[in-house]
Amino acid sequence: EKMLSFLVQLGSLAVLAAAAAAEKPPNILWIMSDDLGYGELSSYGQRNFSTPNLDQLAKEGIRFKYGYAGAPVCAPSRCALMTGLHLGHAYIRGNNANADGTDMALRESDMTVAQLLQDAGYFTALVGKWGLGYNASTGQPNRKGFDYYFGEIDQKAAHNMYPPFLWLNTDTIAMPGNVPSASEPPPSRDRCTAWGGGGCNWTHAAFTDVTLDVLQNRAEAVDNKPFFLYLSWTDPHAGGWTTDYNETGNPVPWAGCFAREDDWPIVERDHASVIQNFQDRDVGRILSTLDRLGFSNSTVIFFASDNGASNEGGSDAFGFHDYKFFDSSGGLRGCKRSLYEGGIRTPAIIRWPGVAPAGVTSDFPWYFPDFLPTALAIAQRYDLVDQLDVPVDGISILPTLRGQAQKRTDQCMYFEFCTSGLWGQAAVLHESDKGYFKAVRLSSQEVFELYELKTDPSESVDVSASHPMILSILEHCIQSQHTDSPDFPAGDAACSSS
Repeated sequence: EKMLSFLVQLGSLAVLAAAAAAEKPPNILWIMSDDLGYGELSSYGQRNFSTPNLDQLAKEGIRFKYGYAGAPVCAPSRCALMTGLHLGHAYIRGNNANADGTDMALRESDMTVAQLLQDAGYFTALVGKWGLGYNASTGQPNRKGFDYYFGEIDQKAAHNMYPPFLWLNTDTIAMPGNVPSASEPPPSRDRCTAWGGGGCNWTHAAFTDVTLDVLQNRAEAVDNKPFFLYLSWTDPHAGGWTTDYNETGNPVPWAGCFAREDDWPIVERDHASVIQNFQDRDVGRILSTLDRLGFSNSTVIFFASDNGASNEGGSDAFGFHDYKFFDSSGGLRGCKRSLYEGGIRTPAIIRWPGVAPAGVTSDFPWYFPDFLPTALAIAQRYDLVDQLDVPVDGISILPTLRGQAQKRTDQCMYFEFCTSGLWGQAAVLHESDKGYFKAVRLSSQEVFELYELKTDPSESVDVSASHPMILSILEHCIQSQHTDSPDFPAGDAACSSS
């Protein structure tokens, strides 16, 4: 009888353990590229270099044709991702710095997806670029919901990809080889591209290695928590080798096979190399690690870029980067800093084994503010959205991830941005029966243009005259979504460069 009782208890414990395992929500991994253009993956049409690992990710998940960042530049886009608020409501709406040169910081009242996932029982980690608050600010990553942080906290400092130190939570950690000494010259292209890396420590490599370490640590953790891991690379954003933050190129350790492309400017060889030889390769390393650790089937992976293709960086010696060289915008109009599609649309891939249909190309439009409610829906804690003091602007795209039909109903996706003294606005409306329409103006002094994105992805034909009702709907959406901000005033006259 004692043996029978023991077996019954053992069986009950096994059932409870299985039930607990079944109820454990999925892990969430967001991989952020920096300034990667819509057309810079093979699966999005790139033919000058290849991205086999990201293409495989797309084959195993959903490739979105209409995935949008939160803004056409870094900081506000990341703010939208973290807070679920578009730029008509978000606190940080540009790359503006404080008077002392530090980044604008998220306020104590700005709730992030990391904080909410912490409340939902997740272990949270951020590796890489932050840009939403300096170390002593209310926007420091550990104060915004991350249990662990390793990376470059300052947005401008992230342009130096061989820095003397990085941040480990609230402390600095030296980057050996990047500090000049009597026996060691400062990092430079000649030194850091020497065989073996010349003793330099590149941030991309450091961020990737630490990401793999975080995954290993989670596999060994005894708390059995699901994890939210946000990997935020600083490339292919232009950068440099020194603390003057000059964006003199794309400072990769080597150009690989592209070194033989003699008719390409050096800056373009490096640009192709960082995407194919490093970023894509390291996505493959991450996928292999997830598989080895048994995380693959329990992890939802998001891959996207923080904005469109960059047209920045270079020098007289290396040449100047041109986003048209590789057709980095994939035929879309414009690039980074523009509210045309090339500035805000991003390659976007989501893989969720056993849930999201594999090998599907989706026409459903979504953008960064949708991540917060979607992540909480994945975490089975969507109730936390309803407890926020400020309603989020995004929607959960969980039905789409489950292969179900979904519409954005009458909600438009709203954008605004100030650059070079021009304050622009844009809104995208999902109209499945008539097309996908977008209203945009790059200046508050201009009238809105209207484009149908399915038939005219390059935004070459203004159809405002033939669709006045749709234009009116989008103009109403734009007017209703903007709220005034003393730090980012509306209108060309008040606009400063961002």
